[in-house]
Amino acid sequence: MVASGERLRAVAVLPQAGQARPRVAWAWEGLWPSDAPGQRAALAALTRAHGHTRRVWVLPPEHYRIVAGEAPADVPPEAWRDVLRWQLKGQVDFDVADASIDLLTLPGDRHLQRRKQLLAVLAPHAALRPVVHAAVAAKAPLTAIDIPETALRNLSHRVAPEGRAQALLSFSAGTGSLVVTAGEDLVMYRQIDVTADSLNTEDDARREAALDRIGLEVQRTLDSFDRLHSHLSLARLLVVPGPGMAALTEHLRTLTYVPVLPFDLAEALDLSATPELSGARAAPWLLALGAALRMD
Repeated sequence: MVASGERLRAVAVLPQAGQARPRVAWAWEGLWPSDAPGQRAALAALTRAHGHTRRVWVLPPEHYRIVAGEAPADVPPEAWRDVLRWQLKGQVDFDVADASIDLLTLPGDRHLQRRKQLLAVLAPHAALRPVVHAAVAAKAPLTAIDIPETALRNLSHRVAPEGRAQALLSFSAGTGSLVVTAGEDLVMYRQIDVTADSLNTEDDARREAALDRIGLEVQRTLDSFDRLHSHLSLARLLVVPGPGMAALTEHLRTLTYVPVLPFDLAEALDLSATPELSGARAAPWLLALGAALRMD
């Protein structure tokens, strides 16, 4: 489930036998008011429409922080979260004692003797409580809480070339999100503070400035990837279709050393039951689809 502006979007993705693509069973969209009673009503409406299904909520970027670091030395993995909670004190703009923390392990070069690299995801409880309480009040408690980066990772993983890394660029959260994945792992991420609207404007100067800014951020990310993860080979950069994205794709092709291609959601998922999600129309639904692919 994803709340974007005044809209709430939810999907159900069902696994299929063998190597078949997971099937999108349904897609639902409704109002998402700013007040607590309205949000409870929205979640209740979803439940009435599709019953008590597995619920994964995607946080907006302003409700969490990601901090890169190393696994604590001489500490068992089950204690990493507690140690990092205090090590990260002062690195985020909220009290870590009143925050949830989860850890993502980055794939390392087996030839290098170094501590395991981690991404710590921290979200203040003040940002989590409203939607958790609304879900409980609507008798539709959440199964898990996710973030855009891992939702995009889930989709990228579905179409990644075997044994190689892949980059995916999306503006489905309003601003740009670039992730680099390897297998099931999120290797790198970058939030790009450029709106999709700026790529689809008739103001030539504004559009060119947006293209240049995005191009620079993508180049920086890929350069960092090469420097930090030389043991991985980057196969391509996929761009999620949408207004202005064709021009962006062409622009990035002139700047990067890897093929730049449109992302085709139909390669990752069976959309036969939801044809309204095909092509560029899928962009607003992308994070909800990625969250629905969460396996745990």
